[in-house]
Amino acid sequence: MPNVIDRAILAKFLEKKEVAPNKYELTFLLDRHMEYKAGQYIWVELPQIRHDDPKGSRRSFSLLTAPSDSKEVSILVEGSESGFKRSLLNLERGSEVNIIGPFGVTFCLPAYDDTPIVLLAKGTGISPCVSLIRCVATERPHHKVTLIYINDTHEQVPFTDEILSLTTADGNRKGVVLDRALEWGDIRDLPHLDRSMFFISGDQAMVDGVTELLITNGVFSHQLQYESIYPTPKESQILKKIYEDSFTNNVNGVIGEDGVLQRNIIFRLAVEESSNHVVITDSNGVVYFANKAALTTTGYTLDEMRGNTPRLWGGLMSRDFYQDFWKKIKSGEQFTSEVVNRRKSGEIYNAILHVSPIFGVNDEIIAYISNEEDVTKLKAAEALLKESDTRLNLALEVSKIGVWDLDIPNDNAVCSQKTDQIFGFDTPRTDWGIKVLMELILPEDRAAAQKTMEIAMETGSYNLQIRVVWPDKSIHWVEAVGHVYYDNEHRPIRMLGTILDITESKKAEEELKRFEAIVLDSDDAIIGATAECVVMNWNDGAERLYGFSAEDMIGRCCEGVLTQGTNDLEKLFARIKNGERVSNHHAVHSRKDGSLVDVSLTISPIKDHAGVVTGVSMIARDITKEKAIDKAKSEFVSLASHQLKTPLSAILWAGDMLVKETATSLNETQHGFLVDLVDSAERMKLLVDQLLNVSRMESGVLRVDPTPVQLEDLIQGVVDHELLTTKTACSISFVKPQDKLPLVPTDEFLLREVISNLIVNAVHYSKPDSCEINVSLERRSSDYLISVSDKGIGIPDDVRHRIFEKLFRAPNAQKRTTDGTGLGLYLVKLIVDSSGGQIWFDSKENVGTSFHVSIPLSGMQPREGDKSLIISQ
Repeated sequence: MPNVIDRAILAKFLEKKEVAPNKYELTFLLDRHMEYKAGQYIWVELPQIRHDDPKGSRRSFSLLTAPSDSKEVSILVEGSESGFKRSLLNLERGSEVNIIGPFGVTFCLPAYDDTPIVLLAKGTGISPCVSLIRCVATERPHHKVTLIYINDTHEQVPFTDEILSLTTADGNRKGVVLDRALEWGDIRDLPHLDRSMFFISGDQAMVDGVTELLITNGVFSHQLQYESIYPTPKESQILKKIYEDSFTNNVNGVIGEDGVLQRNIIFRLAVEESSNHVVITDSNGVVYFANKAALTTTGYTLDEMRGNTPRLWGGLMSRDFYQDFWKKIKSGEQFTSEVVNRRKSGEIYNAILHVSPIFGVNDEIIAYISNEEDVTKLKAAEALLKESDTRLNLALEVSKIGVWDLDIPNDNAVCSQKTDQIFGFDTPRTDWGIKVLMELILPEDRAAAQKTMEIAMETGSYNLQIRVVWPDKSIHWVEAVGHVYYDNEHRPIRMLGTILDITESKKAEEELKRFEAIVLDSDDAIIGATAECVVMNWNDGAERLYGFSAEDMIGRCCEGVLTQGTNDLEKLFARIKNGERVSNHHAVHSRKDGSLVDVSLTISPIKDHAGVVTGVSMIARDITKEKAIDKAKSEFVSLASHQLKTPLSAILWAGDMLVKETATSLNETQHGFLVDLVDSAERMKLLVDQLLNVSRMESGVLRVDPTPVQLEDLIQGVVDHELLTTKTACSISFVKPQDKLPLVPTDEFLLREVISNLIVNAVHYSKPDSCEINVSLERRSSDYLISVSDKGIGIPDDVRHRIFEKLFRAPNAQKRTTDGTGLGLYLVKLIVDSSGGQIWFDSKENVGTSFHVSIPLSGMQPREGDKSLIISQ
């Protein structure tokens, strides 16, 4: 396909300047730079034409400007009654037009500056000459140039000053304005006439007269160059005669003596009625004749075509294309190529172009005849086929499928490159066939493969999974699928199919089988469910734990069966739908026989490739024995704590009395020992209080008693208390909501304990030089969020999952201070969970930590119990 370019450039009209009566220089600003040569021309197309014009909305104009980096171009326009020119000359500043081009290579400067040029111009034919002299002035200072403007009508001459200023003292350049017709004496004395190039540009009469003058006085025709718009006079006469002889005579009655149509009439009918587009032009490409098909194909009338070049509907190919085109046809060669054209309606169409020269009696080229075949539909079908082929190849490549086509009688196959790769070959093999395939199959699988092929010859299709050995001795699984085709006698002649490397899927299949075995044999209950809690998988461990069989549970909602009407799983599944993972969640579930079982749940979301939660994986572990042991331990701790509480209180009372009464009777060392004794007793009492609180929470006897509370005031009170009691120089700030919150049902003592614990931890694990604690409160769509942030030592990634465990302290926290029981965060989580809230954190080691507590908008959930929280003083 030839190189097709879009030469339409959007431009804005800048100004109109009258350079002579009824002659105007119009300047446009292009929206992008256009590369062109001096002497070329452009099409100007008006998107909207104010005055109707039978020749349409675009015309060709030679450029006035010389090539530069500027985006401005100018043209010379002579006023007329043409609807197009009236619309063009009445453009308002900023109006948009389309500039198409550039075109033309015959009116450009010669390749070397040692060829003198003579420019002969009249009227608006001065345009390409002005472009040429401007280019010479900047790019070719030593080029010999003569410009003669013929003004035999005695009108005011455009660009007079620029023409006359061309003359130089050294004789290299000369600018002349004649007030009469050109005479040989104006030319005769110019130097180097025998090798000069003459550029002729003007109206038809001027071109005819000047050409005749030059040829008569010995100038050769190859020295003459014309602006593409005008034909040479000799060609005009010959073409006129051809047209009159062949296309204007009436067919009726034109019969020769032998009773047949004359040859010129046959020629006329053949051309006129041809289904292909036929156009005859002069040697400069100006249209003189077009047949019916040409008018139908392009949408232009014959009047619109005459005087224009085929660029009226063409001009969309590259500059290189047109240079090659003119080079060939000017040398007398025929030219054939695929082209892209534009109909008058603006529709793009494809065509096959054939151009042949027409020779005169002296074997000179006098015209060209072009034949175009509209192949738009064919190209569309080709494009569709190519797109389909591309999609097929892309699909095969993406799916990693190989294709092969076997000639059965000759045992010779044509295979795709992917087929070679599937068998481990880096370079294509040329000897593919059944015999080669059998050699590559693992010996243990050859008999089965041979049997499958034999059956395929009978049935007409095959599907085969086998192992093959690569050149590096590695073993791979492949799947071959295809069909057998027969001749008229039902003899198999062709086998066509695909082949796919399924090694990874086989490995995955084996892994899946092993995983399924692990899941089925697991002692834990492993349950797969949809995001709506509908059971999809139910292993043997689940049947042993709950008593329900897989047949009982698959397809049922596990929530109503296992939780006896509570919404425990509903809440957990709501969190899972948000992408959260729940670990070690303790719950009480029901068995089939109605008994209850304590379980620890780990629930993970199952997401699709887009990250959308489509299901859940739930592991339930029976912790009945663990709960019993834990209960016994808690009871022991509770009993021991009660037993320790009374003697500790006595020790503290006695110690405080001794410290006060012996402050002066003991020396400093003795007094220090006594103070240490009291501090140790106080830490022991704090530990006992925390153990008792944990015991009460775990045993379910701790009461949650919400009352209406102003959260801002409660939190501010905790912050103020911690500021007074902290022994370090820390700043603690509290950011309140902009609007006052409503009263929220809250157990004031429990929430104070939560916030106090978080602030105390933030203070303890902050860095001495950056102890800044930030507390905030905000109302969200479904809850209230309390956050406590610090710039402390942070929590290491490898222990994040243990941070709420009982008696656990992170290694960096232990290095920071030996104080601490590992019960604070455990107790905080118990309180938050038991009251219907949630707690989580964000942390980065050596940067800081933020703990977040959410309370439902409805407030903390009440809970019955006969014990309250012990608040340590």
